[in-house]
Amino acid sequence: MKKVSFIIPVYNATPFIEKCLNSIFSLDIPEEEMEIICVDDKSTDDTTSVISSIAKKHPSVVLLRHSVNKRQGGGSNTAIKYAHGEYAVFMDQDDEIVKYDLLSQIEHMRKNDIELMIGRAVCVDEKGNKSYWANYPKETPIVTGPQFFRDEMINRVAFGAVWIGIYKTELLRRTEPFVENMIYEDTDWCYRCMYNAKSVQYRPVDIYLYHNNPTSSSHNVTAQKLEWRVRLGLRIYFWSQKVEDEKEWVHISSDDFYTWNLRGMSHILKMSIKERSKFYKSFSRDEYEIMKSWPSRYWQMKLIQYPVVSQVLLLFLSPAYRIARSIKHFVKRKS
Repeated sequence: MKKVSFIIPVYNATPFIEKCLNSIFSLDIPEEEMEIICVDDKSTDDTTSVISSIAKKHPSVVLLRHSVNKRQGGGSNTAIKYAHGEYAVFMDQDDEIVKYDLLSQIEHMRKNDIELMIGRAVCVDEKGNKSYWANYPKETPIVTGPQFFRDEMINRVAFGAVWIGIYKTELLRRTEPFVENMIYEDTDWCYRCMYNAKSVQYRPVDIYLYHNNPTSSSHNVTAQKLEWRVRLGLRIYFWSQKVEDEKEWVHISSDDFYTWNLRGMSHILKMSIKERSKFYKSFSRDEYEIMKSWPSRYWQMKLIQYPVVSQVLLLFLSPAYRIARSIKHFVKRKS
């Protein structure tokens, strides 16, 4: 068994993939101890040729191909089924791994029987400005997934992107697969995966370099993408109703997730009446009834239909609401 599998779904990745793969090679991991699984999602450019050329020089590179497009979730599912590594790391095709001692982190996980280690991602925009994803400065205790929701998830460590974790591959196979044919597929998956973990720890180690690429699939918001965001939130809602351990904290965290996942709702103001109408009609009456039980989301969706009112609410009331929620969570944690 290899030590680590790198999982990279790719689609029309010609401009990025060589830089992405080179960042992995810079980690100084012996090729016989790793595999780099690139799953091509029926690209229409030279992605497969570029990867095949690199694979001739680097036997650790494996190219798998889809006959139909399944988006990133499908690529991740295919790679998980194939993976031979004891541990796994996910990457987006246009990002890089920070040069760090990955093997020492894996050894720490093995020594302490940790199934999921969450690290930090350095985010870089087009101008080279840097910021952090998950920048809590202290190492957290090793706890179960449900305990992590209670102790860390709300106010300290955010885990909503698949690439800020190092995973025991066994955990990936115990977790329900990624949803396919949608984007933002990792947001709800991260919640389910973490909850399934027998042991989780956050360590303030830079492990990933995220390029805030304005041409990526998660940007350029459309009515379809907004619908997917809401649908993923509904998936989280249905899942959170089924959990048993730390149910209250899972619900609170899920509520925060859904509110956060509706970021970009204001984009609908720029869409045509036809697009806007299609978006609102895509949800059933039963789904709207569920949204009513979480008012912050429901009213954000409904009031966005009225541009002037919506802009006033988003500008003035949203920050006040978030502050009130933070105070509520703080009081609950102390009580």
